Amino acid sequence: MDGKYGPLYDHIRRLDESGVREWHATFGEIEKIIGDTLPPSAHERSEWWANGGHYYAEAWMGMGWKTHSLNLAGEKVSFRREA
Repeated sequence: MDGKYGPLYDHIRRLDESGVREWHATFGEIEKIIGDTLPPSAHERSEWWANGGHYYAEAWMGMGWKTHSLNLAGEKVSFRREA
């Protein structure tokens, strides 16, 4: 995956290759991984983290991962390997 969310894809791919099946991250950790800030909508709208319908969701869904839980107020998200 290219573009802004390519590093997130690479990070999740490495987790997957090492056998990790669940990952809990803060928005700040994700921003460090991508080397940029998340858009305001990621901080304000749960739909931003939806599984599908957005090109950036391929960063996790392309390898069988899905967002599992989201805490917008705490700026935390969990991903889980589904397949």
